[in-house]
Amino acid sequence: MDSRTLAPHLRPRLADPRVTLLLAALVIEAVALCLWPTVFMLSAPESASRLGDMFLHRYQPVAEVLWAITDRVNWVVPGALESWEHRIEFFFACVFVAFAAYALAAWRLTRWRMGEAALSGSRSMLRWVVVPLVIFQATLIWVPGSMTTDIFNYALYGEMPVLYDANPFVRTPSEFPESPLYDLIPLYWHDAPSVYGPLWVAVSTGVAGLLRSMPLADELLAYRLIANAAHLVNTLLIWSIARRLHPKRAPSAALAYGWNPLLLVDFALNGHNDALMLTLVLVAFLLACGRRHSAAGLAFGLSVATKYTSILVAPVLLLYGARRAGSANPAWVGRLLLRLSRIPFLARLPNAKPPSIAQVLRGSLLVIAPVVLLYLPWFQGIDTLGPLLYWASGPRLANFWPEPALISVTAWTSGLLGTSYEAAWYPILEGFKLIVKAVFAGYILIEAWRAQTLDDVLAASARIALVFLMLVNTWILPWYYAWPLAFCAALGWGSMTTRVCAGFTLTAMVIMYQRHWGHEVVAEWAGLFLVLPLALALAPRVAGWLQNQRTTRAGGLRRLPSDRPAVDSMPH
Repeated sequence: MDSRTLAPHLRPRLADPRVTLLLAALVIEAVALCLWPTVFMLSAPESASRLGDMFLHRYQPVAEVLWAITDRVNWVVPGALESWEHRIEFFFACVFVAFAAYALAAWRLTRWRMGEAALSGSRSMLRWVVVPLVIFQATLIWVPGSMTTDIFNYALYGEMPVLYDANPFVRTPSEFPESPLYDLIPLYWHDAPSVYGPLWVAVSTGVAGLLRSMPLADELLAYRLIANAAHLVNTLLIWSIARRLHPKRAPSAALAYGWNPLLLVDFALNGHNDALMLTLVLVAFLLACGRRHSAAGLAFGLSVATKYTSILVAPVLLLYGARRAGSANPAWVGRLLLRLSRIPFLARLPNAKPPSIAQVLRGSLLVIAPVVLLYLPWFQGIDTLGPLLYWASGPRLANFWPEPALISVTAWTSGLLGTSYEAAWYPILEGFKLIVKAVFAGYILIEAWRAQTLDDVLAASARIALVFLMLVNTWILPWYYAWPLAFCAALGWGSMTTRVCAGFTLTAMVIMYQRHWGHEVVAEWAGLFLVLPLALALAPRVAGWLQNQRTTRAGGLRRLPSDRPAVDSMPH
């Protein structure tokens, strides 16, 4: 059989997106296996991490798998694990390969033209997303090592009430140096009470109570199990939301979130509690799809009680639900809202129903109530809220994108005024933070006002999260970029918003982890690498605008008064 005869037989198979999904899944799984020796050796410069040691002693098969994979990696990629620098470079090579496979699979699902028959049975495609995801998670959850230390914090704050009868919102780890977890957390957390919400502290307390008689490795593994379960549920929630909004986008939506390499590393491997916070936000979005707005408000409140940052996007969902409420506003409120709707940058749909103020207040109470009730067992005066108030002020800078620009402004100002750099830095930084927070509060209200559909709610929530991470929050860690992606993933990979948010998970992961390890692999270009996804998304629009401007100017030159000959009509 020659190639011309073979081609028609192969063409239907190559057109099937499951072939691409299978190949991409094999690549991502290979990367996940390569992370075993890489993360194990990167967890500490000179030796294996404490978590790695605990896993190797507690779970004997883990040690056997680790050494077997190490031998294979050394054989396939000689020298990849040879030195500290080589391991970092190998890690990022794995990251780029995984992102390429992930993007190809998502793009292939977007290009897949589902007919009505395929659409009615498209649940089968969900299995092609979920089954590989479970395999990725099963591989990463047992990695003997961790790239972050947050699960040690979770465990210590959870043990405070169980072992020491101490309130983690007012007591600090430095008061319990006898705990084996004390030396595993960074120094800057030794004097910090818990910065997590009361629901997460309740979860941590439950884990500590159930596993107090077990080895510490079991307790730490439990946090990975929670994050992995939440990540899997989130993938299913995004699928469900997308099925209600845009059924044909559901496969790419689930994959855009579930297979994202940053989320796999920081949820499946590092076990961050952001996964559970996102679960409750997505439950709220799903409830809003079914017009169950009161239940959605309660779910959002539980999300805030897990990690406070989800409160930033609550106004968008609250105003969306209030627009669909049956109650009417008082006459004077109606007139005010009508005038607001005529402001150009607030207007979106001219005939849109204004939100019910009573429903906004009711929804706000439903969001706040779970937080207040869960705080009550821990409340010991205003000091209980001390960690929240402290971190809301932005006291520390880490991966703060405007920092290089602020440093340049400070150097220029100190030279101009003849003052020391330190004297100029504080007022410039604090002034910038104050201005940005005020503008950001207004921006949230504008996005909330303009969101008329659930699609608008998802996209607006993602934009709010991105602006918060780029300009407002001064303490940024790479997995925070999971927030905007989770908010908008249900729009599918075909949405520019989803692709931009997925791009940020790559650039943030590369920049922030290479800073963490102190070895530059990719040049930051003064912070421009981080915003590369946004620049690539805006480039065609900017180019189109410039082309329109040139066309307009050229047209203006041709439209000359009739008593003067046009340039193009003059003889050469």
